[in-house]
Amino acid sequence: DNIDEGSTFSYLYFTSFHWSITQFTPASMEITPTNSLERAYTIALIYVGVVLFSMLLGSITSTINHLRHRSMERRGVESLMQRYITERRLSLGLGHSIMHHLRKRAQVAKPRLHGTGIPTLKTLPIRIRRQLKEEVFSPLIVTHPLFNQLKTADHGLHLSICHTITEEAITHGEEIFNSGNKVETMYFITGGEASYEFLSSREAPTQVGVGEWVCEAVLWSIMHHTGRLSVSSGTCEILKLNAARFHAVLSKCSVWFQLKRYARLYVKRATRDSHGQKQIGDLWGTFSVVKRLTAQAFEIEHDTKSRDRKISTLLVLFDSDEVLQQHVLGAWRRHVRWQRRNPLRLLKRLCLRSGGGKQDDSVDMKVDLSFTDSVPSVG
Repeated sequence: DNIDEGSTFSYLYFTSFHWSITQFTPASMEITPTNSLERAYTIALIYVGVVLFSMLLGSITSTINHLRHRSMERRGVESLMQRYITERRLSLGLGHSIMHHLRKRAQVAKPRLHGTGIPTLKTLPIRIRRQLKEEVFSPLIVTHPLFNQLKTADHGLHLSICHTITEEAITHGEEIFNSGNKVETMYFITGGEASYEFLSSREAPTQVGVGEWVCEAVLWSIMHHTGRLSVSSGTCEILKLNAARFHAVLSKCSVWFQLKRYARLYVKRATRDSHGQKQIGDLWGTFSVVKRLTAQAFEIEHDTKSRDRKISTLLVLFDSDEVLQQHVLGAWRRHVRWQRRNPLRLLKRLCLRSGGGKQDDSVDMKVDLSFTDSVPSVG
């Protein structure tokens, strides 16, 4: 009744929109209920509008207060730093650099949330925390061929290594390490990018990106940093593997001899590539080189048929029957798959235990046992 019948569609639409807004605000309008049903409907909408309007107003107020609080904190830090620079009479260049770094850091986007920022995670059982770290860190460290091989060869060791890893976010302008300091940690870059500078030469800085690692040599030798690694822009996220904690979890692993062989190969190759320098470089060890060393240490590419023929020859010399030969050969194959002991000793013990023959030192000297050269001695 309050609207003329000849009103246009746009007038009717905006009138309805105006009436809807007035139900959520203290505003009024000339359109009023004309019966009990319309009045009850209007009253219900007013109650709903009061609640929604209060929630919206409270959210806006909270956001404004939060922004004001952050702005006051930032101005307070800058004020204290300017006061410190003035009282200490720092040089103009140094003071400008400090203030520029503070402003630049405030503009950097926040990094991903880390487990150290959630105190509740510390209350979880150790079993769940170990599983959590494995799912978080394992996909990040298996980009390294050695750790990828350890995940397959000894999953328990891989799980322990993941449990010893810590994560950290480095912001713009901060250093991860500096030249001359003793190395204690291996680093994996998992986010952002870091810049490595060779302080002893005039070479251009090298960018280290996601999926790369630095200072692996600390796991196998004692070394000092030969350069400086810092974050030139944005935020860089890293994983840190402490060498001492890494050595502690190796005491009861089943691939001890393979890791020992890998360490020897690594140090030998790194020393050769260092061209007489006293220190192994922080960046030494490309993916292809480490993959090749891992394959040599774990004998991933070995000639199985050739070794089977040599084992069969050795069994014939022990004068064992065909059933015993198949039994020993199968046990030897299962053993080599895991590389837990010296296969020659296992083979001799199986033959002697089964009564296949007596050990003869003269015969043993004539047998071609070159396939065992790459297997470390238990003794």
